[in-house]
Amino acid sequence: MSDPRNSRDLRIRWERRAVKGLLALPPTDRRRVVAAVEGLRADPLQGEQLHAEWKGLRRLRVGRYLVIYGYDGRELLVTVVRVVHRREVYRRR
Repeated sequence: MSDPRNSRDLRIRWERRAVKGLLALPPTDRRRVVAAVEGLRADPLQGEQLHAEWKGLRRLRVGRYLVIYGYDGRELLVTVVRVVHRREVYRRR
């Protein structure tokens, strides 16, 4: 668990692709995803680490969706990379 004294200082940055994915969700799911991302302020390492091409990133499951994000503890920064339906995230590009 991260140091709770730093949770106020943690910044969350949304990449353009993540915002696009978020805005494509139904309003109820959108609110749930935003709340889950805000919850990363308390524990940014709660998501599962990813491997292979996603190495260095983490995933957070929110219902049928995954939030793919990175965490930089030195900068106290969470970068939301993608918000995508679970069936879409691992498709070959």
